[in-house]
Amino acid sequence: MTNITLRVLDKYDLPLLPGEATPIPGQKDLSYYEYVSTDPNSSRWNETAKNLLCVLHCLEGVPKGISLEEPFGGVGVFTVVLRGELKPVTHRLFEIDPQCYKQLTTITRGKKGMQVKKRDANKRMGRKYSDVFVIDFPFFTLVKWHKKGIWKEGFQRVFKQKPKRILVTDGASALYQTHWFKTGGYAKSIGITTEITKERESYVKAMSELYWKEQGYSITRCGYHGSCFYYALEPKEPSEIDFKFFPSGSGKGLIKIASNTEEI
Repeated sequence: MTNITLRVLDKYDLPLLPGEATPIPGQKDLSYYEYVSTDPNSSRWNETAKNLLCVLHCLEGVPKGISLEEPFGGVGVFTVVLRGELKPVTHRLFEIDPQCYKQLTTITRGKKGMQVKKRDANKRMGRKYSDVFVIDFPFFTLVKWHKKGIWKEGFQRVFKQKPKRILVTDGASALYQTHWFKTGGYAKSIGITTEITKERESYVKAMSELYWKEQGYSITRCGYHGSCFYYALEPKEPSEIDFKFFPSGSGKGLIKIASNTEEI
C-alpha cells in the first residue's frame, strides 16, 4: 500500500497512513478518513481546505504559545495547521476511531506537548482547562445540541473551564434553505429575540444571543460556506461579528499530494 504525504495550505506536511472511511457507530456519517483518503480530484479535498480557511479566520488574534484542546482529532489535518500557526505549549487530542487514532499517534510521536488519547469526545472534552478549544463537531446545530441534547454534556464542561476562545463547527449551513424556518421557530420558543431568516448570517447572530444568555460567551468571528459555519466564541458581550464567506472553489489546490512512498 502507499503512504501519502499531503501538502496542506502550501505550508504544512501531513503524512497519511493508508486507511478507509468507516461508519461512525449509530450515525450516518463516516470517519474523518472520508475527507482526505480519497481521489485527489474529489471535492472533499477542496472542502477540507475551505474548512481550514474558515478556521484560520476564527483564530485571528490568538497568540502563539497557548494551550489547546481538539476533542475530535480526526486524521490530523486541523492538527498540523493549528500546531504550525499557534505553536501551542500543550496540545491535547481525543479520537475514538481506531484508524484515525493510529494516524494521530503516528504523526504526533515525539512532538513536544502533544497528547493523544483514544477517548469518546463527549465524555472527555472539557475535563481540563485549555486556553483554546477547537471543537470540530461532526454533526452540530442549534436543534441537535440545544433541543435534542447531542454533545450537550461535553460542551457544557468546556464552558465551565472558562477558556479564552472556543471554536465551533456548526453544520446548520448545510441545506439551510430547507430548515431555517423551523430553526427560527425553535429559537423563538426558547426566548431568542434575534430573528432567524433565510439569510445565513442571521442564524449565527441568533446563536450568539443564545450563547451569551446561557453561557456568558458571544460569537466574535465567523467563517462559513454552503456546508458549515465555523465561529469563535469569546467571554465578552455581543457586538459586531466579523463574518467572512468562502465561496465554492476557495479551497481548490490548497490540499495536494506532496509525495507517495510504497509501504514496506
